[in-house]
Amino acid sequence: MDRKVLPPQHQVFINFRGDELRNNFISHLVDALRRNTINVFIDKEEKKGEDINNLFKRIEESKIAVAVFSRRYTESRWCLDELVKMKERADLGKLKIFPIFYNVTTYDVKLREGDFGIHFRRLKREYRSEQHRVGKWKEALACVSGKTGLTFNDKSLSESDFINNIVKEIMILLQAIPLVEAENCLVKKLPVKGETSAMKTDSFISSKAQKGNLESPPEAKIKSFSGSNSLAPHEAIVSGLGPTPTETSLCRLKYGPHKPCKKWVEFDENIKKSRLNKQKYSNGSS
Repeated sequence: MDRKVLPPQHQVFINFRGDELRNNFISHLVDALRRNTINVFIDKEEKKGEDINNLFKRIEESKIAVAVFSRRYTESRWCLDELVKMKERADLGKLKIFPIFYNVTTYDVKLREGDFGIHFRRLKREYRSEQHRVGKWKEALACVSGKTGLTFNDKSLSESDFINNIVKEIMILLQAIPLVEAENCLVKKLPVKGETSAMKTDSFISSKAQKGNLESPPEAKIKSFSGSNSLAPHEAIVSGLGPTPTETSLCRLKYGPHKPCKKWVEFDENIKKSRLNKQKYSNGSS
């Protein structure tokens, strides 16, 4: 298994019922994740009156959230509020949620059945004056339980093997994140200070060429053009006499970086003629 050190921003947030799982399953899971250099955050203490926004901030800092559904999960409003926040981040495309069904089924969670459902109905009665909040809990449970995850049943698999399977799945998810970010950066290149519109156009086309497995011209910037005229590239473009950045870039993509663009050749010839006429006029007037 790849044990490369992952950067801090690739944090994994674990959402679980502390009183039920903290000192057994969760402690073993956290230990296994950290042995594989995975940055993990867990809420070690469920303090009454603690600002839920502190936990929300931790969720926002994370790339992946693991929701561990268990029989007593719905005893805790903290678990459900965290789950709602996780769903909101996932809907924005900023978080991956990986559900774990620990001695409960996806059916129990989605339709709130069995012990899971009994505890939810008790909590629902306690918060009957906050119907909007309860509605969000239901939506989050239905949404997250429908995502691909892993189910544990102690009759068919040992807990240690199950934890190893979780670690493997999280490693796969984490290793995919930098690839996605790198691809987005390739296309959506931010302009740098002093970069002209011509340079930005060439940079964008060069990026598209690389993405499409085309040969990228080594001299992609507009300032590297054929000809000996005295006008700078931006002056030629402003004058309307020279080719546009897009025309120049497409010419390079079509004929290669060292093939002179036809419009630049015509432009050079006009400049040379203009200089000769100017020189003749100057000599005649002197």
